Amino acid sequence: MKKKIYYSVFIVAVISVMGLFFYSQWYKNQMQEFVDDLANLNIDKKHPQYNLLTFLHRGENFENLEVTYHPFSFKEAKLKSPKWEQEIPLKLTKVNGQSIIKLKDINHGYIFYSEDKTFYDGQEKLSINKVGNIKTGEVYEAAYNEEYLFAENKLDSVLVDDIYHTFPSVYGRGLDKTKLAPDFYVYGQENRLFIGQQNVKIYKNHGLAVAAVTLEKFSPETIRVAINTSNFQGIYHRVVKIRSNESIKVEKAESRAQYTVPANTPLKIAYNDQQKLQVTGHDLNLTTSERILLSNGELGEFYLNNIERQSSGVSYNGHLEVFPSEKGLLLINQLKLEQYLSGVILSEMPISFGEEALAVQAIAARTFAVSNIYSAPFGHVSAHVDDSVLSQVYNNIDGSNQIEKVVYSTKGEVLHYNDRPIEAKFFSTSSGYTAAAHEVWHDGVTGKFPSDPIPYLQARGQGLEEIWDISSDDKFKRFIDKAPNSFDSLSPFYRWEIEMTNKQLQNAIERNLADRHKAQPDFVKTLEGGEFISKDIPKNPLGKLKKFEVVDRGEGGNIMSLDIIGANGTYRVIKEYNIRFVITPVCYEDNVYLQLNDGSKRANYAILPSSFAYFTSIEDGYVIRGGGNGHGAGMSQYGVVGMLKAGYSYEQILEHFYPGSQLIKLY
Repeated sequence: MKKKIYYSVFIVAVISVMGLFFYSQWYKNQMQEFVDDLANLNIDKKHPQYNLLTFLHRGENFENLEVTYHPFSFKEAKLKSPKWEQEIPLKLTKVNGQSIIKLKDINHGYIFYSEDKTFYDGQEKLSINKVGNIKTGEVYEAAYNEEYLFAENKLDSVLVDDIYHTFPSVYGRGLDKTKLAPDFYVYGQENRLFIGQQNVKIYKNHGLAVAAVTLEKFSPETIRVAINTSNFQGIYHRVVKIRSNESIKVEKAESRAQYTVPANTPLKIAYNDQQKLQVTGHDLNLTTSERILLSNGELGEFYLNNIERQSSGVSYNGHLEVFPSEKGLLLINQLKLEQYLSGVILSEMPISFGEEALAVQAIAARTFAVSNIYSAPFGHVSAHVDDSVLSQVYNNIDGSNQIEKVVYSTKGEVLHYNDRPIEAKFFSTSSGYTAAAHEVWHDGVTGKFPSDPIPYLQARGQGLEEIWDISSDDKFKRFIDKAPNSFDSLSPFYRWEIEMTNKQLQNAIERNLADRHKAQPDFVKTLEGGEFISKDIPKNPLGKLKKFEVVDRGEGGNIMSLDIIGANGTYRVIKEYNIRFVITPVCYEDNVYLQLNDGSKRANYAILPSSFAYFTSIEDGYVIRGGGNGHGAGMSQYGVVGMLKAGYSYEQILEHFYPGSQLIKLY
């Protein structure tokens, strides 16, 4: 019996030793691969780890890991740490006159992000918790923590999910959603991850991502668009119905299982009560919680049969992704940026404006898109933008083939300010003045309004023969009534007028006030106890309308804050979009007409054209007079046409609307 026990113990010991040996070899290989990933990268002075790579590339006997003043070092290395008995030999050597630290054995090292762990050249000292004085050629010892072992995952494409938010994590094709370690760090060609980034390796420890190596420079040539439901009601769907002119390859993202749906065969993807996808079409019938990838070849075009847009039969290039969330299924269209812009331009500017105007629009739209690719405001759904006015309207109007020539003639051209893509805001028509962006939008991080000024998005006159003083309400009224010639004079919306009864206004305000408070509670407030506070809007909040009071105007004349005073309560509506949405020129019993500058009329226009407006009380109602169409900040599209007619080049036009910016070729 004892012999059997001894024999069993012996077998377990042998297996354990072998396991430790192979584990050690695996770890050593992972470490070496990590260092190799960095050493194989090209050196450029603008590279985020330029100094580290310089050391790695010119180091003698490269099998040794070099520690420099970059965050690529030991974590709290100490002489004979009481917790960790094993020790690492360090060696200080001279390479091309530079002092560096070298590990004698790569198997005893690990990579970890840490701050203030630097070696100062010329000083015989290594600042890793004061290891001690180190002299050239001598060997010193420092403890290491063998817990930090790496498992490598290769990502075909990164789909970052809240990486810089409350629950930081990374997800991509080739990697399940993985939380980040507190000191996660990105090495390689980029020092951060971008949604859609390709050729990335993630190194994990105990289920957490501890490091990433970006093996190539990120280029924003591909964009991911979250597709809205019909009438742009939201990005969460219950069902999508898809067909293609070519056969569709249906692939499950994680298991890689593939299926084929023939050309022109309906494919239905529905969201069920278990928050899973039900995929049916041809002989396909599957239920899954995985992301579904749809591709149809270079010449393939997708059609979304149950999503209505202004034009019928709009097609989608690139590939589609469908995946479940807590709120419904999400539909993402990933495609080349130039293809995307071909679907944007005609939704934002009529083709009748001409090729030069469309080229200016293409540069502004590309700049806006690139800025959003880097900032990813829709990153929580693995997208860069959506297809509505919240980003840029995409694929609302068919005819992208007509615009491709213009888009590709400006391929890769974007506007930069301080080496970054600008926020290339644009809109339809100015009143003769544009608005300052900080007086239109609040700060998305702090909530502050007005927000901080943006140098290239300031209020300025648009080709006016004289400078108008519009600092007061009375002076602004004179400017609107006079309607002086400007770059925008040809627009039907250059001046407009609406007449509404008190009853029509009351109905519009009471219909919309609660919705805007729900959407932006900090910017729709109720007067209570002598001050304006944010609180739920009651039923029948207004009663009889008494008057409007403009509280603040921006430098360009746009209303920033408006008090609406009624018998049942007083409300302060802040920011131009909220004001325009609350006072919609719509009546559900009879028509409200918008009288335009060219003599035409529009019935029940969906939103107040702009906040460059004033109110005049009449018997049983108000006349609202104003100028322009849209938010008013950045580039006026009708202003572009006016400047082209006046002989300006497109470079001069871009400089006018975005002063101080530079036009560069990004790719």
